[in-house]
Amino acid sequence: MSLNLTNVELSDTFDAWRIKTNSIIGEALSLTTTHPQTVTSNTTYTGTIIASSTINATGAITASAFIGDGSQLTNAGSTVAIDTGNHDLKIAFTGVTAGTMTSANVASNLTFNPSTGTVTATAFSGDGSGLTNAGSTVAVQTSVNVELPVPFTGVTAGTMTTANVNTTMTFNPSTNRFSAAIMKTANLQDSTGRTLVIRDAANTIVWGG
Repeated sequence: MSLNLTNVELSDTFDAWRIKTNSIIGEALSLTTTHPQTVTSNTTYTGTIIASSTINATGAITASAFIGDGSQLTNAGSTVAIDTGNHDLKIAFTGVTAGTMTSANVASNLTFNPSTGTVTATAFSGDGSGLTNAGSTVAVQTSVNVELPVPFTGVTAGTMTTANVNTTMTFNPSTNRFSAAIMKTANLQDSTGRTLVIRDAANTIVWGG
């Protein structure tokens, strides 16, 4: 861009000179310069400032928005502080797997309580072998006179996460009675350790002993 001086006349009034001079200064401010420019007072630019190098400021630069790479800015991220309050805070998550995360998401069903240390979610999925107190609650029951189903499983090693029951196999905690439609064993003893034996008519042991 070049400065337009053709409209400045010696015969112009002072106001005309002032208006045209201000116009010339405005055009000059938009020119591209190759040497450092120093501004020592408050200056307002209504156009676009294009810098091919570094802008050094000892004060604050204020704008409606800043666009571009902000990776070299300091104190531009989230403020981190320790919170110990008893309230549920939303946990931030993102789909970003590399680079810089500029935004994050939250959901009302994923929270953390700093006071209790509790993480809450609708469901947890994955390996829970490192969790404590995650199994069934076990308590002694002797007063209820009811037939309770006995859990059973096909798991022979590792961790049992589910079990099965059937109404044909129960235990009554009040009477200490175990019931099943069919019981198969090679040795059946009473409370004193005596083994039950069954003999035929010839007094021959046919079972137990």
